Amino acid sequence: MWTRIREILLHNLGLKLASLVLALILYAHVVTEEQRESRVVMPVVLTGLPDTLAIVGHPPARVAVNVRGKWKDLIRLGLTGRQLTVDLAGATTGRYQRSISVEDVRKLAIPAELTSLVEVTEVVDPRTLRDVTRDCFGNVKAYVIEELRPDPESRAVTGLPVYAVYTEACEKVGASIRYATFRNVA
Repeated sequence: MWTRIREILLHNLGLKLASLVLALILYAHVVTEEQRESRVVMPVVLTGLPDTLAIVGHPPARVAVNVRGKWKDLIRLGLTGRQLTVDLAGATTGRYQRSISVEDVRKLAIPAELTSLVEVTEVVDPRTLRDVTRDCFGNVKAYVIEELRPDPESRAVTGLPVYAVYTEACEKVGASIRYATFRNVA
């Protein structure tokens, strides 16, 4: 009996292994064709600052953006050496502020071969991003964001906008996503 089982398992072993490898490659191709959304963190590089000016303060060292595309394109984006290069050639003396938009990230940080395949959906300020949990593939599984927002309850009492810190927590459990927003009370 054992010889019969061994004969069934080992007969045409090379063909069986080749078909298993082919099946795994086909499965990987089908799975990576699915649309996904992911959060990508990239460093910010400041260039073009005139010699007569200096940076005072702490510009963000990195920016987090939400991107959407086929999983294989998101994997390619993760493997490229991406960075957001911000040109400060237009800076003058005094306070200079420049916000980073979705269009800036698309033009300056996404490689040319991926711009039509990967969509940048949102720029997230990394200074408010407090905690990120990732799964074994590097996808965001949960995050916590702290943000300063006008407090509607205080406006009703005083008539003036008072700001409070709100915490937004997001967690992915299986196929569902749970959101919760809390107002931090001092």
